[in-house]
Amino acid sequence: ARGRYIAYLNHDDLWLPEKLVHQVAEMEHLPDTVGVLYSDAYTIDPEGKLLPQRFIESTRKFERPPEGDIFREMIKGCWISAQGTLIRRSCFDRVGWYDESLWAEDIDMWLRITKHYEFRYSPRVVSKYRVLPTSMSRSLHEKVLEHDIRLCRKYLGQDPEADRALKKYLLSLGERTYRA
Repeated sequence: ARGRYIAYLNHDDLWLPEKLVHQVAEMEHLPDTVGVLYSDAYTIDPEGKLLPQRFIESTRKFERPPEGDIFREMIKGCWISAQGTLIRRSCFDRVGWYDESLWAEDIDMWLRITKHYEFRYSPRVVSKYRVLPTSMSRSLHEKVLEHDIRLCRKYLGQDPEADRALKKYLLSLGERTYRA
């Protein structure tokens, strides 16, 4: 990618027709300190029918999605869908590319970007996220668990408040694994 901005679309998800037009226009008015502009997504079933909850609501509960320095909030769990983002190319120049050894490399990328850039939320829904019963996050419990532990270990020791959230999350992983 050689442009000023990078946007992703997973093979089973959809962009709404004006996604890029709206997000690029919005990003053009934001300071260079903002590295990622993100929006919510409609959730859809395998046939493309709308589900009751939007993506953010299905992952986390917020009065308003966080903006600015979101590292401490992101460490508690990801609520950003990749297809709903527009990312400055300069973010990748600064923090590098995806760590493909991780199962959900986008979470790691968001965490690395938060160390250098602000995130901005746009209330315009710009995409559709397909919820599949066969998706990796629903079917590969052991791989997801391994990923979550590796990701937590990568960020432990960087921030005392984040460490408390990470330790709490690791404890919940252990409890969920024991129950399973």
